[in-house]
Amino acid sequence: MVGEFPASKLTDDFEYFEKCCIHAHRDKARSSLLERHGAFYSLDYLATLPRSCGRGLASLLLGYLLARADDEGRAMFLVATSPRLRDWYQRHGFQETRHARFTSSDGFADLFFMERVPHRVVDLL
Repeated sequence: MVGEFPASKLTDDFEYFEKCCIHAHRDKARSSLLERHGAFYSLDYLATLPRSCGRGLASLLLGYLLARADDEGRAMFLVATSPRLRDWYQRHGFQETRHARFTSSDGFADLFFMERVPHRVVDLL
């Protein structure tokens, strides 16, 4: 039987499929990190208001989270959504572990799966 589907239904199905692929990549990267380092923190969002950009606030927030993860001996995981963000996170000690490009008729999206192992704090006293 052949059926007709409205274009919006096909678009919804493609978007659903694309989201599932993104989640599959993310879940695989997270599982790998969990196997290698145990419990970890996942940074889902980090943003500042546009009027606050370039003032170091995001670095300050990230620094706090990294210090906490280091104190607890936990790795961190995130997904960067552009080469510029990937580079910024690399400057904060994250390493790219996987890259995925998703394409559609509208263009493409790059996702950079990144992790940072805990940095051990050395007691100098």
